[in-house]
Amino acid sequence: MLFANSRNLFFVTNTVTNIVTNLNIRKKVHSFIRIFFVIITCAGAVGCATTGSNSSAPIIPGQEQGQATGSKTPPPPAQAPVNSTSRVIDDLLAKGKRALSSKQPMLAIEQAERGIRIDRTEPELYLLLARAYDALGEVTKAANFARQGLRYVSNSQFLLKQKLQKFTEN
Repeated sequence: MLFANSRNLFFVTNTVTNIVTNLNIRKKVHSFIRIFFVIITCAGAVGCATTGSNSSAPIIPGQEQGQATGSKTPPPPAQAPVNSTSRVIDDLLAKGKRALSSKQPMLAIEQAERGIRIDRTEPELYLLLARAYDALGEVTKAANFARQGLRYVSNSQFLLKQKLQKFTEN
């Protein structure tokens, strides 16, 4: 600290005042010096003040302790809807099934491959590929995609499992 106690501060103030008086410019500078030392004293008092968690600020319900009253909590980051991926997959599956029913197996393959790039664990996409390659007469590829789809079938998808197994029996 600049001044250890008030006695030292008083001594410095008087010394500076005496020097200014001897220089015969007391009238002009005296008020400046007093203001200067008041500022230094206040700065020292503020610097010595303790800051802790025992603040006297009121705690507002819904506000964390230590949070400023005027500040707002930032909104949570924007998140994509949880089902957006499944909607895209469902859309690609629907387009692929329409393509197969309209005798366009290559278009069905394109749709299924797009879906696999998004979610490679969706077994219905592998069933779509198996059906499309079977429609093209490529039985080996159809069986291979059906086997891959079987890896991702859950126990609750019994009918899907049966459909995929039909392609592996050939």
